[in-house]
Amino acid sequence: YNTDHAILDVAELDGLLTAVLSSPQEIEPAQWLVAVWGGADYVPRWASEKEMTRFMNLAFQHMADTAERLNEFPEQFEPLFGLR
Repeated sequence: YNTDHAILDVAELDGLLTAVLSSPQEIEPAQWLVAVWGGADYVPRWASEKEMTRFMNLAFQHMADTAERLNEFPEQFEPLFGLR
């Protein structure tokens, strides 16, 4: 987003979400969402609530899809690499 510590592309987001899902302890969305932006100082000011809701829905849907694959079909799981 505005920092070198932010998630740069969908492959990095996929990796972060996979790590969150694979953690032995639950990681609350409030914690990992801040990491997406590179820190609390960089959380975006959304142009509209609709824009924010769209991002959140897509992120949580991807997370749910990844969780299902990891739990139900682990042999089919492959991380995303090189997708921007």
